Amino acid sequence: MNKIPSTSDPHPAGRELPAGHPLELFRRENAAIGRLVHELRGHVATGTGAARLRAAAARLPEIEHHYARKESLFFAYLEKHGVIDLARRMWREDGAVRRRLHGWLQKLAAAPDAATDADLADEVRMAATELFAAITAMIGSEEEQLLPLCAARFTDEDWAEIRQESPRFGICLVEPGEAHAPAPPAAPPHLAEGAEDKLLELATGRLTLRQLEALFATLPLDLTLTDAEDRIVFYSDWPGRHFSRCPAILGRPLAHCHPPASEALLERVMDDLRGGQARVIEAAMERDGRTILSRYIAVQDGKGAYIGCLEVVEDVTRFQELGRDGRLPAYDAGTYS
Repeated sequence: MNKIPSTSDPHPAGRELPAGHPLELFRRENAAIGRLVHELRGHVATGTGAARLRAAAARLPEIEHHYARKESLFFAYLEKHGVIDLARRMWREDGAVRRRLHGWLQKLAAAPDAATDADLADEVRMAATELFAAITAMIGSEEEQLLPLCAARFTDEDWAEIRQESPRFGICLVEPGEAHAPAPPAAPPHLAEGAEDKLLELATGRLTLRQLEALFATLPLDLTLTDAEDRIVFYSDWPGRHFSRCPAILGRPLAHCHPPASEALLERVMDDLRGGQARVIEAAMERDGRTILSRYIAVQDGKGAYIGCLEVVEDVTRFQELGRDGRLPAYDAGTYS
């Protein structure tokens, strides 16, 4: 059984991890990823046809769940404990694995179903070898560097919060097991009795806290707000979020919630917004067949002072289907959705 140092004993003999503890789950996932990679190496080496190889590799993209939990939760808590360089380096390596994985799957998808290993293009075999080596190296880095460091630094409260937020990022190749019993999340101050109905007087109207929370949970936009020092102070959590967020990001630099490859660019964006060179900066990307628009908007107070940046992420794919005459196509078709 895996061991984890006790956070209350400076010289622990170690204690067993309950099934479903984030560290135990992560290690089981690594073991499952390793077994799958070993199986796929065998298929490539023994001349399995392209169709069988595709079938065997069908679950490999689940590795994204593993990496997403690591980047959004483990890395966030490492940063809170002052460990930044390892998190950023490992995220860059995750990105390299992702690129190799996507490239190999595209090459494999293009191979004829009847192709044997001997018929597969050299680039498919070479890409497989490079991909499997990169995944195996990442497993080694996680087991030898990341997980021992997390075990040594994270408190019981950290692990409980990580366990609480893990389900939103998904599980990779294994069953989660019995829940590692997390401490129930503390009720935020605004949920004190009667506080939900307290009115907030705004310049354009009045809202209760209940209405305000419902508003942010309903808007079909990913909203993330930073303070003037570029640290996240708020995010919206509507059910259709395009990029998962969790409480661990609060207080984290916005640039650290994005892949390291975009960190320098995001810092330039924030500098331009802060300095007044721009009020809104936009970018669009294709993701899972959808067109996703990201806006970075300078937020100013009533005196024009910069107080933060609002990141707004929206799926604009459907806009291309709408006409320009103001009609509502769903009503014209006799349906409403």
